[in-house]
Amino acid sequence: LNRYSVQEVFANRFAACLLMPADTVKRYVRFYFDKDKVPLDKRGNIDTYDHALLREIADKMKVSITALLIRLNELDLFENIRNEGNAA
Repeated sequence: LNRYSVQEVFANRFAACLLMPADTVKRYVRFYFDKDKVPLDKRGNIDTYDHALLREIADKMKVSITALLIRLNELDLFENIRNEGNAA
């Protein structure tokens, strides 16, 4: 009951690697975020400003924001921020 065929999954993965090479994605993340990973809040969400930065990266790479988010996840480029000691 798979929604996608093995060939389609392979083709999507190949396209992602071709359009968004790991080194290039990492370089953009370092440039735009001045760190090695995209920060997430303690709930695992991307804040509005950072989402705008990601949209700019996606535009530069000529891919959808969804494709970029999937690729960032594949490359383990999200970083959870833990504010356990700080009460808001």
